[in-house]
Amino acid sequence: MNLKIKLVFIAMLLLSAVNYAQQSVTVKGNVTSKTDGEPILGANIIVLGTTTGTSTDFDGNYQVKVKSGDVIQFSYLGFVTKKVTFTDQKTINVQLVEDASTLDEIVVVGYGTQRKSHLTGAISKVKNEKLDQIAVSRVDDALVGQVSV
Repeated sequence: MNLKIKLVFIAMLLLSAVNYAQQSVTVKGNVTSKTDGEPILGANIIVLGTTTGTSTDFDGNYQVKVKSGDVIQFSYLGFVTKKVTFTDQKTINVQLVEDASTLDEIVVVGYGTQRKSHLTGAISKVKNEKLDQIAVSRVDDALVGQVSV
């Protein structure tokens, strides 16, 4: 009987140690641009392999719950994605490097942004050489006849 109690006690101790190791910890930090040190507003922070994630606030600050060994991915449009493995730090500050090659693939349209590969409509470009010399009351009247359909 005494041996059974000791074995049950040891099993409970091991299970509680495993449970303690799997507890999540709140990590805080700041995401900034490496070139100028400015905070990045709205950067995405995702814990890979889970549905946990957040984004940075106006000052580039964030906080997310992670477990030991989780990989945290930091990403933002126009910057290189960075992955950091969590190893019991309470604060993880990240500096993202600008990636000019990804900016070439984005087209700004009147109602948002789209990737160049997803763009299906026609885009025309009008130079302002003659538009400011046309006597009209509205800008859209000056564009009449300037762009092919």
